[in-house]
Amino acid sequence: SMRGEGSRGYPAYAGAELATSSAYKYGKFEASIQYAGADGDISSFFLWKPSSERSDTYWNELDYEKLGTKWNGECKMQLNLISGKPGPNGHEQVVDLPNICNEFHTYAFEW
Repeated sequence: SMRGEGSRGYPAYAGAELATSSAYKYGKFEASIQYAGADGDISSFFLWKPSSERSDTYWNELDYEKLGTKWNGECKMQLNLISGKPGPNGHEQVVDLPNICNEFHTYAFEW
């Protein structure tokens, strides 16, 4: 569980990364996330094709990404589709999802 108690009352786990060299033609990735509420903390749930940063590889990335708190102290969610060869070419959309930094919500990629 990501909600365990660590030292001094802080969570035992504050983040994680799961990586694989396998490709998936179909499936579902799902996470229960409470995004970090401070500016400067990177909070995201994303799928990314390895080696996308290389100029000879098609960039392929999907993101749920927390934006800073410049909106009256409220966190905002940005959805990103980043693709191209060479890339990256970004297509971003800010969406109004309340309390993403104050509560856990479930996010999923399914294809």
